[in-house]
Amino acid sequence: MLKKIKHDPTLNSQGQGFAPGKLYLAGEYAVLAPRQPAILLALNRYVKVTIKPSSTLNQGILSQAKGQADYHYQRQNGSIPQKEAYWTYCLAAIQIVEVLFRQKGQVIADYHLETMSDLVEEVSGKKFGLGSSGAITVATIRALLDFYGYQADSPLDVYKLAVLALVNLGNNGSFGDLAAAAFGGWVYYQAPDRQWLADQVSQNQTIDFFLENSWPNLQIESLPVPSKIDFLVAWTQSPASSDHFVANFKEASQQEPQRYQEFLAENKDAVLALKTALIQDDVGQSQSLINKIGQQLDNLSHHLKLGILTPQLETMISLAQVYGYAAKSSGAGGGDCGIALGGLEARKTDLIRAWEKQEITYLDLQISQTF
Repeated sequence: MLKKIKHDPTLNSQGQGFAPGKLYLAGEYAVLAPRQPAILLALNRYVKVTIKPSSTLNQGILSQAKGQADYHYQRQNGSIPQKEAYWTYCLAAIQIVEVLFRQKGQVIADYHLETMSDLVEEVSGKKFGLGSSGAITVATIRALLDFYGYQADSPLDVYKLAVLALVNLGNNGSFGDLAAAAFGGWVYYQAPDRQWLADQVSQNQTIDFFLENSWPNLQIESLPVPSKIDFLVAWTQSPASSDHFVANFKEASQQEPQRYQEFLAENKDAVLALKTALIQDDVGQSQSLINKIGQQLDNLSHHLKLGILTPQLETMISLAQVYGYAAKSSGAGGGDCGIALGGLEARKTDLIRAWEKQEITYLDLQISQTF
């Protein structure tokens, strides 16, 4: 739940919030189905949001530190119009928090909101594929709560608000990126029952109803950070559209239901075994399972003609295996990032050099803080 810890915002108020990017270690694609587990890593690249009061009634500014034109908004019927595609997730977060506070009788302010992101390459502005939409949603919610003087009892409250924001946009994904952004660290995740969620939203339940009640099927567990296992992130510099790949996957899986169910069963067993291996800090077993899960994805991709592994991702994986790492694509595939897992004695420097010779960029990332 939320508790009031500061007075209502004044002209001198300021709210701040930040959220990490993420990568899927295991369970991507399968996690879209009910009761399927996934493991994600929240990383130490962040989206930061700062909010100050607007000096003009019913008007405000949304601005990015660099590269994107400011959005000067004027409220219509109490809401901020959704006109700028870049600000879709930020505005969805604003909308859900304002609905919550209106239900609590809170006076709504207007904002000068500024975002800064570490989830893009500094020179080119290309996205790394670290879940920027989820991070901006969570960071905006945290900044708004701070601005209005509220504190969430648990990162679960922040996650729930972020999910509701995306549901309002018609998003029917797994919301795993939101779990990683809200909780930080190593995250074991199982998505909520999306039909139950849609039913409750259609019944116009209050936001407090969602915050106060358990969500069927939802599991979020912070995992201990392994001390003997190292991970490396490789960026192919080729952007991929998760929505495009997920849509193709859903369509293809409906046409091949038996193969899809086989994939779900074998992937669930492997992800649960990986969770145990990580908790036990078992390097060899973790590597074996990463290779197994990667092969499951590759087999499914070939069978359904999804194109998850690009030539660069295949090169990234094969080179990692040469130098003592297990590796796989991360997330939707088709570009973006791959992830390699190894023991502390693995040949990290040699692998990074080998990747760079193939124009695969090593991203120097660590696990984010937990929230």
